[in-house]
Amino acid sequence: MADVPYEHVEVRISKRGRDVYLLVHIIVDDAFSIATISELDEIRLKCEAEMREWDPAIIMDILFIKDPELAE
Repeated sequence: MADVPYEHVEVRISKRGRDVYLLVHIIVDDAFSIATISELDEIRLKCEAEMREWDPAIIMDILFIKDPELAE
């Protein structure tokens, strides 16, 4: 996430059986800019790979938002 300009990250965690589910809201900074959806996919794949190195049972959904109220 070092390459992503963000203001805050909200994480919700739940556990189902052996899996740990993370719902991640990344509240982006005004400097955040992408040209394609593929760029978002790359960010997500990188984040998932880093988390799975720590715990292979992690399943993640990542949302990129600007309005913090959407993370509530």
